[in-house]
Amino acid sequence: MPTNKLHRLLTQLDGHERLRLQKLIHSPYFTESEDLQRLWQCLTDDLDLLLDKPQLWQRIFGQRPYNDAHLRRLYSDLTQLAHRLLALDHLPEVEEQLQLLPVLARAGLTKHFDSTLRKIDRALSHSTHRHADHYLHHYRVATALHHRQEQRSVRKHTLDHLVEADRALDIFYLATKLRHHCIALDYANFMSLQADIPLPTELEAYISDHRYQEYPAVSMYAAISDMQRHPDVETLFDKVLHLLEQYADCFPHEEAQALYTMAQNYCITKINRGRQAYYHRLFDLYRQLLDKRLLHVGDHLPTQHYKNIVTVGLKVEAYDWTENFIQQQSHDLPAEEQENALTYNLAKLYFEQGDYAKTIAQLRDVDYTPVYYALGGRLLLLKSYYALREDRALDILIDSFTVYLRRNRVISGKVRKQYLDMVRYVRKLAYLPPGDRAARQQLRDAIAHNDSVAGKRWLLTEVDARG
Repeated sequence: MPTNKLHRLLTQLDGHERLRLQKLIHSPYFTESEDLQRLWQCLTDDLDLLLDKPQLWQRIFGQRPYNDAHLRRLYSDLTQLAHRLLALDHLPEVEEQLQLLPVLARAGLTKHFDSTLRKIDRALSHSTHRHADHYLHHYRVATALHHRQEQRSVRKHTLDHLVEADRALDIFYLATKLRHHCIALDYANFMSLQADIPLPTELEAYISDHRYQEYPAVSMYAAISDMQRHPDVETLFDKVLHLLEQYADCFPHEEAQALYTMAQNYCITKINRGRQAYYHRLFDLYRQLLDKRLLHVGDHLPTQHYKNIVTVGLKVEAYDWTENFIQQQSHDLPAEEQENALTYNLAKLYFEQGDYAKTIAQLRDVDYTPVYYALGGRLLLLKSYYALREDRALDILIDSFTVYLRRNRVISGKVRKQYLDMVRYVRKLAYLPPGDRAARQQLRDAIAHNDSVAGKRWLLTEVDARG
């Protein structure tokens, strides 16, 4: 279906937002355009009229000659009002009060200024967040107080508010600078994306000299930066874990999750370099994230997090915990994914526990329509049939899996090759002559030198077991 910018915007509004937008359109404070009101009246019946401008024009203006420029102006005016609505709806109350402070000060409305200031103080003191923006708010309050003092020409003039503003600005800058630096290092280390965001050479000494490390917004990112820049000093990772446990609640949901992600990426880098013990550290981080509900988006747990947690739980052989997680947390997945995720991941659990017959039975109830489950489910079946020495079933599956891989056009060429190589190696492994060490070594070398084959670790383990 064709679309346009205004159509995409309005379709994203929910019922309450559309009702509030209608009030803006009919408010003379925001617009007095009767044409805009008529446009909105037509769109309340059918938003898709936006995609047929001549028909929409006729609905609004009848036989009046079509004027594309005028209709485009109406589209633009409605877009601006919708933007205004979204800005007003998502503007925190404390931000409104902060914008009001200097206006009240300039107007000399002392009582109103003091009343607004008390509201801001209450909001800031009641908030548990101590992230960079918290100190930016303090900076704006202290700056407004200093400017009011200058305007009133108070006899006993002091610079206390200016000093407070400067310190708050320092904390905001340091926390933000360190955060940007950590994000850049994380991308450089984990995704090979480079960004030139260096730290001033004397920054560490400046933080220490002014005791800024006492503020979570600064100390948290300073510790992560140290961990990222000196990955071999594992005590720096331990320090990050300690600060996360102590200060995670001082940050908004998304920022706290990002802090944990940096610690997780450190673990994953270690694991990729052969440090399998870091699976346990990664598992602990996932459990903390679950306890704090930092992985949830609203009421839902994203399916990718669910899969990752199951994988890590099985890696550390926390079978009871993982089974409970699979059962309980499946209810937090999007409704359309709950049943298949539960069924498939229980099959993964049974396989890791060595109950191959139960794995096969469980996989019969998996919906193989999504590619992820089609590949993962067939791979589990392949391994289970091999473990049970079900040669006929294994042969049939190898043939059908190969046909599926070759015919499916959704699967990328790279992934197709990974699984075709896996299937080919399993067939060779199944028919490896007993006692033929040369053939076994030749197969092992071929697998070891194939950097992209699926299930490589399992294949090598099974080849070695045939020795």
